[in-house]
Amino acid sequence: MPTQDSTAPPRDDPGAPVPCRIWICGPGGEALHLPDPGWAGRIHPEDMDTVFSGWKRSVTAGAPWSRRYRIRDNGGEYRTVVSSGIPVRDARGRVVLWVGVTGRDKSCGEGRELATLAAIARVIEEGDADPGEVVRRVVRLLPGGFRHPERVSVRVVPGAAVPGPGKVVAGRLLVEFRDRPEGMGDPYLPQERDLIYAVAAMLEVAVAPAYGETGPSSIAERRQAEEALREQQIALDNRVRELATLYTMTDIVERPGISVDEILAEVVAILPAGWLHPGDAAARITLDGREYRSPGFVETCWRQESPIVVCGRIAGKVEICYLHEEPAKDEGPFLLEERSLIDAVAARLGRIIERVRADEGLRRSEEKYRLLFEQMLESYTLYEVILDDAGDPIDYRLAELNEKATAVFGCSRDELIGRRLFDIFPAIREGALAIYGEVAETGIPTRRRLQEPKSGRWYDLHIYRPEIGRLVVTGQEITGQKKAELALQKSEERFRGIFEQAGTGIALIDPEGRIMEANPAFVRMFGYDEDELHAMLFLDLIYPPERETARALLQKTASGESARREKRYVTKDGRILRGRLTTSLLCDPEEEGLVIGMVEDVTDRREMQNALRESEERFREIAQRSFDMIYTCYNDRGITYISPAVTRILGYTPEEMIGVHCGEYILETSRQEWLEAESRIARGEPVAGLVVGFRRKNGTAAAVEMNESPIMEGGRVIGVQVVGRDISDRKRYEDMRLQAFSQIEQNIEQFAVLADHIRLPLQVILGTADLTDDTNAAEKIRRQVERINRIVKQLDEGWVESREIREFLRRNELV
Repeated sequence: MPTQDSTAPPRDDPGAPVPCRIWICGPGGEALHLPDPGWAGRIHPEDMDTVFSGWKRSVTAGAPWSRRYRIRDNGGEYRTVVSSGIPVRDARGRVVLWVGVTGRDKSCGEGRELATLAAIARVIEEGDADPGEVVRRVVRLLPGGFRHPERVSVRVVPGAAVPGPGKVVAGRLLVEFRDRPEGMGDPYLPQERDLIYAVAAMLEVAVAPAYGETGPSSIAERRQAEEALREQQIALDNRVRELATLYTMTDIVERPGISVDEILAEVVAILPAGWLHPGDAAARITLDGREYRSPGFVETCWRQESPIVVCGRIAGKVEICYLHEEPAKDEGPFLLEERSLIDAVAARLGRIIERVRADEGLRRSEEKYRLLFEQMLESYTLYEVILDDAGDPIDYRLAELNEKATAVFGCSRDELIGRRLFDIFPAIREGALAIYGEVAETGIPTRRRLQEPKSGRWYDLHIYRPEIGRLVVTGQEITGQKKAELALQKSEERFRGIFEQAGTGIALIDPEGRIMEANPAFVRMFGYDEDELHAMLFLDLIYPPERETARALLQKTASGESARREKRYVTKDGRILRGRLTTSLLCDPEEEGLVIGMVEDVTDRREMQNALRESEERFREIAQRSFDMIYTCYNDRGITYISPAVTRILGYTPEEMIGVHCGEYILETSRQEWLEAESRIARGEPVAGLVVGFRRKNGTAAAVEMNESPIMEGGRVIGVQVVGRDISDRKRYEDMRLQAFSQIEQNIEQFAVLADHIRLPLQVILGTADLTDDTNAAEKIRRQVERINRIVKQLDEGWVESREIREFLRRNELV
């Protein structure tokens, strides 16, 4: 695993090697030799996740490691280091070790130490037949990793060697610095000593099992070696736990879409495994008043904690508690390295929380602004300026646009991105090229209203340059607004014409009551010219006794209420006229408190209404006193008025007849005539002389002669006005007269028959007289016959005259 190196500044000697350190890890990435066990807590917060995730990927893939990152030195400053490592494989190709070099710059990371380690790793991987040959080749390669390879000798000893001045013993390796000058200090650099230990470890795990095992020559040395091995194993286990905790934490925080709550809940569950006594440890993380606990957490006095700092303030803390008392270590029952671990965890959590919240805030912000961008009422289009050879704008390529803009262009976003503006709208080239080009060159924004020639739509465009080479056009279709403006202009002209030509007097009154403007009808109505009216108060025109109520009316209107009243006014020549005053507040933000007063001259109408009212009163009086029954009946409401004569004719009071229809009182013998009359009324035709039978209240029948007129409204019949006269007596007398005529006619016919019957015997008698011999008797008979004949002739003449009279009466509808 990459570790912190010696970060002291380089020496004055330019040729002197830059200090670096060599590290060794096991095949799974567990640390075996770290020059600084607390290096993880000093990695720069921004690089920590990258370092751990990159190292984990390299270990998983068995690929070489190389990473540049920042680490804090003992002075508290961050310096950049480069860490490079290679996997060491045995003859079977299995990764058995990781070795690497960490230095202050890239030149150190790729120096002779790493080159030597890589060469030895290749020898070990290739040496599957003769371990002895592998060892010999390693001995020859190792001096190449030192400053003075010619003065360094390397050999493998079968037993334990004794270190001495200029001698370094690591496992079976003995490295000796030859021809060491008198008084010379340590001839080896720290990284050269690390190189010896690394190569010894490589030989130990990859070659020694086949090469032969040798151990201490004495029991004491064996026990000492075992104790040292046990301590190293404990330290190694501790580092492995710490690193495993950090690796797992890295896996958690790198999971896409994970929330802060999920991170804290999972991290608190894995923390106890990183401590010396994981089975007795429990963890708790507190953040902004919320707690996250590992299973079985109980707060005890054996506690280690570290604050979580978020955005410069302490937002919570990380706690590790042992549930039972454990042996004392560096910090109570806790190791010094565990202090570094809990601080590193707390620091990482603080940074992770800041990052997750920032990412979440950024995501919400992006979603919000993307939604606003797509749903904004204005179209948004970003163009890339296309220049000609002279550097002048000639066209604009679409780089970004929102949904509103796609509606303007009439194509989808995918179809538009990358296309040129004038290829889409060639008709606007001439106008848009000048406007867009000026903004693209000067950077001065502008606002224009343009009409798209093809569709005729109008747009209000805001054009600006966000950066050189780009142009943004935001716009909104104002075709409706443009039409509204034209319509408003026409409306203003039309209403100005109405104001000038209206027959109603209209005046504009300010909050003090002065007349600011008056139309010609107002001028004609009162007889003053416009200049005179402008110098007057509106109240000056009102009849003095009614001015106070008019003042209150204007005040009420000024508060926003419309009103209508009829007032008397005084004209310039002293006439008093009646006018209907309508006042309303002018809704104009630029002219507050102005009142529109409209005066309609209703003097003539008032006189007509008075005359009509008097006429109605006279008519009602006549109707009330009329011998005939007069009523008004509507289709939907029935009878609304009926004169008192109904009581004399039908026996009902007027109140009993209100709301009913007369058809309910018609006798069945007159039903057909009544329905025919109703059909004529429905067609708008009047009906005269209709005689129908009504059922009286006492059950008797009454003959009523009716004249009906339809009531029209909006071109349709809504009711009927009826005048009815009781002709029951006249009907009875007429029936008696007709009976008398009939009887006389029968008598006359009987007289005619009687005359015929008399003439025949008279002829017989006259004939007998002609045959008799008695002249005197015959003469008497003739005279009597003539006398009887004259009487019969008179009867015939009377019968004829009676018939002629009868025919005359029939012709004149008198019979």
